[in-house]
Amino acid sequence: MGARYALAVAAVGGLLFVASLVGSVAYTRYVAEQSAQQQAEERHRQDLLWCSLLGRLDQTDQPATTERGRAVQRDIHQLRQDLGCEGR
Repeated sequence: MGARYALAVAAVGGLLFVASLVGSVAYTRYVAEQSAQQQAEERHRQDLLWCSLLGRLDQTDQPATTERGRAVQRDIHQLRQDLGCEGR
């Protein structure tokens, strides 16, 4: 009887230990995913802060007169599209 009791206590203790490890890993993964999502949202919000400036600089109705100016206009327009500033 004593041996069975000791074996049962050890088995339950082992199961509880494994369950705590699994729970810790699951919680850590959850927190990491939440953090990554919040960081992505913050990056997007910061990117949108540039939209006002890029909108003023992206003047297609006033074409540049030099090749360098046209390259700058193309790059500004592309950056505006990449940041999702169209229509803002």
